[in-house]
Amino acid sequence: VIIMLALIPRVKFALKLLIVAYFIFIGGFLVSSGTFDCLEGTFKWSSWLKGFLAIHFFICLWSLFYTEAWEELIYASVGARWFFKKGKVDRPILKSLKTASTYHTGSVAFGSFLITVLTIIRIIINYYLKKARRFRDNKALKFLTCCLNCCLKYFDRLLRFINKSAYIQIAMHGKSFCTSAKNAAMLLLRNVLRVVALNVVTEVFMFLGKVYVALTAMAIAAGISLLSGCDCASNIADSFTSNTTSAINATSTCFTCVAGSYQNTSLLLLIFTFILGYYIAGNFFDIYDIQTDTLFQCYCEDSEGAKMDADEHKGREGFGKLIEGEKVNIEKLHRDGF
Repeated sequence: VIIMLALIPRVKFALKLLIVAYFIFIGGFLVSSGTFDCLEGTFKWSSWLKGFLAIHFFICLWSLFYTEAWEELIYASVGARWFFKKGKVDRPILKSLKTASTYHTGSVAFGSFLITVLTIIRIIINYYLKKARRFRDNKALKFLTCCLNCCLKYFDRLLRFINKSAYIQIAMHGKSFCTSAKNAAMLLLRNVLRVVALNVVTEVFMFLGKVYVALTAMAIAAGISLLSGCDCASNIADSFTSNTTSAINATSTCFTCVAGSYQNTSLLLLIFTFILGYYIAGNFFDIYDIQTDTLFQCYCEDSEGAKMDADEHKGREGFGKLIEGEKVNIEKLHRDGF
């Protein structure tokens, strides 16, 4: 299951590459369909062609957000199946993939549509603000621009949080997007203190984890770059077979060689490795993020249901005690997991 979970970000990345390739290919064809003005050196497009370009950009952007929402729903469905299923879960990834790709495509499309519309609005506003160059020295306009961008970015984060919570409710109950979003909002409001604490801990943990992975990748790249410029590794191996003095001399010579090649190490390569490692780690840490939120909502709803019905918990045995900080049999949770 862990291997299959690790494959989903790669599938999403491949789908995004296909969408970007389609956008570039079809977009280039549409752009070249205009009339080229030799005097001005620009293309001129008709109103119909401009409309097709706008629709093409909107659909491709919508498709990118759809793949992200589809991935979140799969992860949420896996977590919900594990929590409410007694014992070991049979083929959770395949079942979640089937559920997300057949029964809830409309909900995924609607949630990603909202994100796309908000993103388009942000792009349009920023475009016209940058075109107003004659007001660039106006401090009042700069202040209003900053406030507007902050509000739009905050609203974008809020909408993404609501969408993720709605997908979790969809995975739990299979209801429509609007109903799931309302139920998720009411559930989180009833447990607002827990939500704040969970989000703070999760954000800190994910940030430190991504930085650790990126720094490790950068250190490995730096080590490979340093050793590739030094040819004394074979000399060290040969010296250990002879005597200790020659081994020490060969080792000190190697350190001198590495110190000399340190100056030739490209800083740009290390920065690129850090950024790439941080991005790849972020894709995999997203799995932990969505699973944490899913299990949290499952636990809150299971606890509230048990209190209302005066009945025992229907969720995973021992998980509630783990959340409350009580001692549990961790090995039993692992055995009952997938």
